[in-house]
Amino acid sequence: MNEKKDKSKKSKKLKIGIIFGILILIVIIFLLIKGCEIKKYTVKFNSDGGTIVKDIEVKENETVKRPKDPSKNGYYFEGWYYKNKLFNFNTKITKNITLKAYWNLGINLNKTKMGLIVGQNEKIEILKLPNGISEKDLIYSSSDESIAIVDKNGNIKGLKKGTVMITVKSKDGKYSASVTVTVTNEEIEVQTVLINGPSSVNVGNNIKLSTTFKPSNATNQKLTWKSSNSEIATVDQNGNVKGLKVGTVTITVTTANGKTATKKITVRDSSTSHNSNSNNNNNNSNSNNNNNSNNSSGGQQQEQPKQDKYSITFTRERQEGTGNTMQYTFVVYKNGSSFNDFLGIECGGVSITPKLRYVSLQSEDHSAKLTLSDGSVIYITVNYRG
Repeated sequence: MNEKKDKSKKSKKLKIGIIFGILILIVIIFLLIKGCEIKKYTVKFNSDGGTIVKDIEVKENETVKRPKDPSKNGYYFEGWYYKNKLFNFNTKITKNITLKAYWNLGINLNKTKMGLIVGQNEKIEILKLPNGISEKDLIYSSSDESIAIVDKNGNIKGLKKGTVMITVKSKDGKYSASVTVTVTNEEIEVQTVLINGPSSVNVGNNIKLSTTFKPSNATNQKLTWKSSNSEIATVDQNGNVKGLKVGTVTITVTTANGKTATKKITVRDSSTSHNSNSNNNNNNSNSNNNNNSNNSSGGQQQEQPKQDKYSITFTRERQEGTGNTMQYTFVVYKNGSSFNDFLGIECGGVSITPKLRYVSLQSEDHSAKLTLSDGSVIYITVNYRG
């Protein structure tokens, strides 16, 4: 009897041991499977206003394949940056990351849209070229030569009704820009024209004025610019205003069919900076001017409040892995102290955010547009070091 009990106990122990062993084996297999799972991460591409680049999924510890470079009209794609450093595509991916496109000013045209009537000619105006590129290095082409043709000097001729893309490229293919040309059978006249841009400039500095046409597809968009006093400020035929001495001038633009618009520009002492809103003070020729400071009866001018003084300093530094592009660090100053309460800076065609440490500049402009956190705009002095 005792022998049977012993056998029964041994049988139970054996079954328990087998079950326990199976459970341990299942746990081990689960852990092995879990450990063998391949992790995947997503690499996102922020083209910053350029053509869209799709996200790429990458296995852990593998590299991401470099996508086709994006394009942005009037800009040259410098490369993909991660945390303000040029990204090395040999880097193994171990987490989700976002790469951002960095742009430098490329071929800059005076317009991106143009209207022509059949038989009409107009020339593309080059406002700015990259360093080392001249107009003789440019190649022009038309996407449809049955609608419009372009010669080697950028002269466009409308042939028949339709829309065509005229492209200008550097000979090495590195830089390009384009303008959309709409050809019509009859002329669409300008009804109104407005002047856009800043309302003040420091002595010795330049600002750029632009125009808005109504209707926007007006065929003849040729303009004539004029300053009321060329000793205070001059304006060229591309709307570039240069401050010469302290004072106020009226800039007038006239269309080919006689429509006009005016804008008052204040030229200030370069030692001070003043707030300027680039979206205000757009006046056409029939607008009334009720500025009390111009009252012929005279009157004591009120003392103006003291204005804050802003400036920006760029210091060149050599950054490993950035090629031949000039790299700068920058500091914004307000009344002599460093200042970070701003939304962005535009200098030499480059947009700069407060979080960006290194920036690439191809030209050394003497002024920059500073947008404060409240949305107001200030044109500030630029200093370069190194």
